[in-house]
Amino acid sequence: MERYYLGSNTAKGFVSLYDRALRDMNDIVLLKGGPGTGKSTLMKKVAEEGVKRGYDIECWHCSGDPASLDGVYVKGLERVVVDATSPHAIEPKIPVVKESIVNLLDCVDRHKMAPYAKHIEKLVDDKKRCFATAYEHLNIAFCYYKQIERTLIHGIDIKKMRLYARRVLEEIKVKNICAGQRKTGNERFQKAVTADGVTGFCDHLACKEVCLLKGESATVHLFLGELTRECAPDTIIYDGFVGDAFEGIVVHDLAIVKDVGSVQPDRIIDLTQFEGEHRYQVGYSAMREEEEVASAVGHLQSARAVHNDIEKYYVDAMDFDHLNQIVADVIRQIFA
Repeated sequence: MERYYLGSNTAKGFVSLYDRALRDMNDIVLLKGGPGTGKSTLMKKVAEEGVKRGYDIECWHCSGDPASLDGVYVKGLERVVVDATSPHAIEPKIPVVKESIVNLLDCVDRHKMAPYAKHIEKLVDDKKRCFATAYEHLNIAFCYYKQIERTLIHGIDIKKMRLYARRVLEEIKVKNICAGQRKTGNERFQKAVTADGVTGFCDHLACKEVCLLKGESATVHLFLGELTRECAPDTIIYDGFVGDAFEGIVVHDLAIVKDVGSVQPDRIIDLTQFEGEHRYQVGYSAMREEEEVASAVGHLQSARAVHNDIEKYYVDAMDFDHLNQIVADVIRQIFA
């Protein structure tokens, strides 16, 4: 089982990779529903059933609350169950043929919710404000990131780095070198800015040759950009803070990444050689970036607390017998 994020709270707002991840799926179950209506629980049961049946499973976690799931991908069957509500609202492109909609709001007794409508509406607005403030702090953090990037990139010899990238690929014997022939691979976030901080998963590194990239984020992004000019990755790992910059690539059984968690790397690729003395000039900006990200995380925690308050009203109005029937129906559909 592998775990990723397909959405992250970035300096550019919420960035979603869902549309790209779903384009090649055969069967997509789109879950619609409010907080506490059982979407994450349903997906966890699908994942458990998949593991029980021997399938390779990808779990896509929620950047708002990493303990919750936003999607489950059953490899081999190319089938997925995904939360299709905001902030990654997904609508069917080929209804019935490719996508089906499961509306968990059918399990909610509207009459039980009605007396609290105004209060719930206020809570929803409060949650939106918490996210908006979090993104303001992430945007400020991004300004410091750009200062670091400008300082580092100014002193880097791009031609020298490009030659080094080619030499690295030759040394680690990457077989599918095909400069200029980019193929469409998987796109994932290994880490995301979440209510629990900047968190991530390294399950996908198991049983792979792992190369750890040592250097500042801006240098890593530039180096990986040069690598992908020379090879076609099976998976591109994006930076969960910047949103559209590379933080790692996977080519066959080789992973070249900035973060390995507790995994022991087979090789370290030291990029500080390109940063020179400039890397000692970015301390203040790095500290301020970290502070602003921490402030953003605090507001994401507030958003999660408000979300949990909203959840209680839906949970109290749920028909769990109906929900259990829907769960069983979805499991049958996915593993039919």
